[in-house]
Amino acid sequence: MNRSLQAAAILVLACAASVVPQTKTTDITFGAFDVPLARWGTQTGTLEVTNEATYLKFLKVETNLRFEGEYLNPNRLVQFNYILPPGEHRTIEFDISVPGNFGKAILDISIHDVVDTLDDVLPGQDVFRQSGQIRFKPENTILPYMQERLTVPPRVETSYDFDYEFSRLLVLMLTEGKTPEEIATLADVDVAYVRSVIDSMTAQQYLASTAEGPRPTFPVLRLEQVQLLKPVADEFAARLAAVISENLTTLRPVLEQMVAQGNLSSDSNDILDGGTILYRPYPVVGALLLWFDLGQEFISDPRPLEIFQGSDPCNAHIPRYMYLVQGGALFNGSHFYNLLLAQRNMMIDWSDSPPDLECVPGYHLLTHQLRDRRDWRYPQSQSPEVHVLDTAKVYVGLRHLRRGAPEVLVDLSARLQAIGADGTLNFRHFGFRYWFWNLIATRTLTLLTEQGAVVRAGNGFYRFEGR
Repeated sequence: MNRSLQAAAILVLACAASVVPQTKTTDITFGAFDVPLARWGTQTGTLEVTNEATYLKFLKVETNLRFEGEYLNPNRLVQFNYILPPGEHRTIEFDISVPGNFGKAILDISIHDVVDTLDDVLPGQDVFRQSGQIRFKPENTILPYMQERLTVPPRVETSYDFDYEFSRLLVLMLTEGKTPEEIATLADVDVAYVRSVIDSMTAQQYLASTAEGPRPTFPVLRLEQVQLLKPVADEFAARLAAVISENLTTLRPVLEQMVAQGNLSSDSNDILDGGTILYRPYPVVGALLLWFDLGQEFISDPRPLEIFQGSDPCNAHIPRYMYLVQGGALFNGSHFYNLLLAQRNMMIDWSDSPPDLECVPGYHLLTHQLRDRRDWRYPQSQSPEVHVLDTAKVYVGLRHLRRGAPEVLVDLSARLQAIGADGTLNFRHFGFRYWFWNLIATRTLTLLTEQGAVVRAGNGFYRFEGR
């Protein structure tokens, strides 16, 4: 591929200009250095290393390739550990993981002289560092598929499965019935790379083998479909907003009755009460009514709406709730919802806009294959407002606020069934309903805010902990 040859030349020239002086260490020397052609997939580089010391050396090698641009910016960190006996000369190998993305990528290769390969890297331990830039330009043959941005569920866009552009384009082309060979020709890549991505997605249950070839296991919505569906979402959001707004006007007597019965504290700041969140209509409507109550009823009922069950927002693997939508932000809701159930307790994180996450360093290395959950947290500037939740108390308020809403959901399901009567719309898939409900919930809360029925406070991010 001419593009790969050109990218490789840029990379080698940049690396040659950024070698760390060998005077930084007196007992490790480096010789010939080779970086493979820059193309998508896992590439293997080599470097000659000599241990001039009279004792063992423990080396940690890292390759970090990151894209920089306005659209998708995947990052791939790969680590290797080597033990060098005294006086040994060896050619070490290191992998460079290049996701199928377009635009400018920066490659950093570093070697660290550590006390033990299990230790974290400390300042001053790097003994070799090289950097270079690579640029991947799409071929004209694939440009028609890139005219509209392709959106996946919140937090899935940061997973290794769908954080790079080719993964989404691949799904779109498979939906059209394209073969791996045809896709490889359109993208000007090796068919082996296309098959490797297909195999990975199949292993993650995002693709399934059929008689016609690999096909997505989740809804793929084209621009013409979402253009038809968005007005429907807007219509039913307006109906829901009218119902909820009317119910909000009569909520105060319900709360006063709960106080009189001893079921609710009269102090709205008594956060340990478990029911005082009812004094704050914005999170009650946004998180508890639209998602915990009505959202579950529309999307997954009777199954709890645990979108990230078995994974977590840092390593989102959600084939049950997966979707791909053509058209960009205009056709997607902005709410983030994460319900965690553990024995008799639960936690809900909800935000009216996607929050940033701080994930444990190298979490993709630890979780991509095993899918076990890892530590994560929100940045201090985006920390959620935390409330204790007693569902028995809160349900009293929710029962009042949801009056009239079930009838709207029945009409909505009937409308979707009529639209999908030709079989082209899989409206029963949880992924479709998740996407569509986010559109409705986002628009409903926006209308209520614009009308003054609820008032947004803080950063619009809340956590509920309770039972």
